[in-house]
Amino acid sequence: MESWEAKKNAINGKVKGSYLPYYRTKLGIENGRLVGSCSCPVGFDCKHCVALALQWLEDKNKRNREGKTSGMRQLKLIEKDNILEEEHGHPNEASKAPEIPLELKQNSIQDVDSYLQLLPRTDLEKLVSFFMKEFTKTQEITIFTPQFISMSWNSHLTQLDDDFNDFKQSHSSPLTILEQIKDENARVQCIKVWFEGYMDLLGQIKDECRVRGMLMDDGEELYEYYKNGEYDRLEEELIEESNNQYDNSYNNWDYNDYDYLEPYEDFDLDTSTLKSYIENFFNWLIPPIQEICDYSLYLHQYNLTNHQDFLIENGIQWLKDLKLPTEELGLDPENSSALLDLKSMITTKISFLTNFSSKRDQLNYLYSIFIKNPSERNSEITWAQLNRMHLSDQEIRYFIEKILKNFEYKPKGGKFVLLKKLILTHQPKLINSLLTVSIDCLFKTQDAGYIIKEIFNILEMHPVDMTLAMEPGLKQATLKMPIKTNFNSINLYRKTIDWLVNYYSQKKMFERAFNQLKDLADACPKTFEFRDYKTLKKILPELTNQYVSEFGAVISLIIQKGTKELSFRLLLDQEKFDAACERIDALPSSVYSTSHRYITQWGAITRLIPYVSSISDKNKKHMIKILKAQITDWVSHSSRNRPDTSIAEAISQIRTLYLAINTENGDLLWEKWFKSFSNKHWRLRNLRTALNKKGIEMKKN
Repeated sequence: MESWEAKKNAINGKVKGSYLPYYRTKLGIENGRLVGSCSCPVGFDCKHCVALALQWLEDKNKRNREGKTSGMRQLKLIEKDNILEEEHGHPNEASKAPEIPLELKQNSIQDVDSYLQLLPRTDLEKLVSFFMKEFTKTQEITIFTPQFISMSWNSHLTQLDDDFNDFKQSHSSPLTILEQIKDENARVQCIKVWFEGYMDLLGQIKDECRVRGMLMDDGEELYEYYKNGEYDRLEEELIEESNNQYDNSYNNWDYNDYDYLEPYEDFDLDTSTLKSYIENFFNWLIPPIQEICDYSLYLHQYNLTNHQDFLIENGIQWLKDLKLPTEELGLDPENSSALLDLKSMITTKISFLTNFSSKRDQLNYLYSIFIKNPSERNSEITWAQLNRMHLSDQEIRYFIEKILKNFEYKPKGGKFVLLKKLILTHQPKLINSLLTVSIDCLFKTQDAGYIIKEIFNILEMHPVDMTLAMEPGLKQATLKMPIKTNFNSINLYRKTIDWLVNYYSQKKMFERAFNQLKDLADACPKTFEFRDYKTLKKILPELTNQYVSEFGAVISLIIQKGTKELSFRLLLDQEKFDAACERIDALPSSVYSTSHRYITQWGAITRLIPYVSSISDKNKKHMIKILKAQITDWVSHSSRNRPDTSIAEAISQIRTLYLAINTENGDLLWEKWFKSFSNKHWRLRNLRTALNKKGIEMKKN
């Protein structure tokens, strides 16, 4: 920040730039919003405008702390806000914070010291030990003021535009304080004090939505907000990469590097990027809104009806009714999973405030909310809500049967999570029904992988008889998936076999483990891997002699129908070297994968070289032919890309193969070929060096 000055109800400033010494930046108020213009490529509402606003705010606060009045001129910017609203005559009513009635704002804890003296000693000790970190530097206790709520959530709200998955942090809810205060009168006073704080927090959240354009009728401002953020992020990444590349040397800076970033007017966000931004934003909002809903339950518990009604009607209701202006941007306004979770959570939490005629009516209401959005997060909320209801076994069974019937029709991962918790906790006899229905419905759901994983966890918790009963259906269900998802179904079948083999091996049921791999070879020979072969060899000594012949049959089947790489490895491991040589032509000459599953022709020859004495002369000559073709290809590369070390290794292998030929003079054949090769390529200095390390001298003859 170079400098700034307040002038004509605006703030003008000079902010350091990336490619110019500074940019001219201006801030003002339009339609109740802070807007900025800048001479940088972005042009408006950019990071330079933010820097100017933060510097102005910091200087104003500093002057106020010092008791000076010279800062009053800067305050005209805020005064202009009201003037402009009156002139336009159509302020955004939806974004205005509701005025809290005076009787709801009264702070009954006027004297914190007196309040603390009224607390029982045990409450005070727990309070101090639990929230010592919330004391200020001056050792003043601030938890009994409305500002404490904002202070608790301030750091969370400052990260709203960051990636939610990268910044997940555990948050100590202020409501935990109430668990430390056992005195009922003191607890009620604390709840009243925090009311204004939670209303302020809701105001901040609504303002964040307004700034991002989520309360507007069209999606233009929402799109521009995230476009600005993404553009600035990419610009910073480009500058950082350039700085690293040129080692922060100004003299070596290439201004053309900036051309890699599109001009702002040509910069467009795709639908998936915009959707991820919206998802992240509402993921950030769920924790504070969840705490506010929990706070409303405390208001209900202590009959603070006026506070409760005002909080819901003026603070939360707008979130339940929120519809994003994203239809014109190609996004369904009501199909944001995080926003759906937020709305479901609000509806579920405050359902306690509704007077139901019976527990069954309340259960039906919770069921209807959950079925509309059966996400995993919503299942956690529903589970917590059911625990608060203190249900009888009959009522819980009624709810389980409703969810289970719906799950059978339309299985989802979130439904399975809720059913699993309810059944294992309250109705364990229904676990077989859950497993059977889940296995039968796997082909209907995209959450099959997650559900199978949970099924494995359940089976591990129960006696082996349950696994034996579920095994046939589980294998059949994962194998017979729809053709359009056949690739995924093979993966699921493969995962099922892996789990069963590991499970039975741990139980010392080696016959069962062997049979799983045998079934895999019969059903999906292309998915059989070398590790499966090693597992069979490992457990074979634990089995009776009759399994030796079955083992041989499995290996023969895989050699015939398995992958060509695996067939070669099995023949090599069984010391059938000539048969392995005959499989070399089926292998790729080169691959672009580092996976050990892919063996090239040269890689196969390298594995066979130690056993050259057991290979026929016919196959030796064939391997020499393959190596010569490979060397010809390598030598044709430019000097930068030519693999001289590999060429030298292949030449050494050719020598080994020639010298091992029994039916002809291998020495003479080697000398003749290598002399011809040397006369053609003796100028390749790096290759000569690599051959010297192999004890082979390449020179012009």
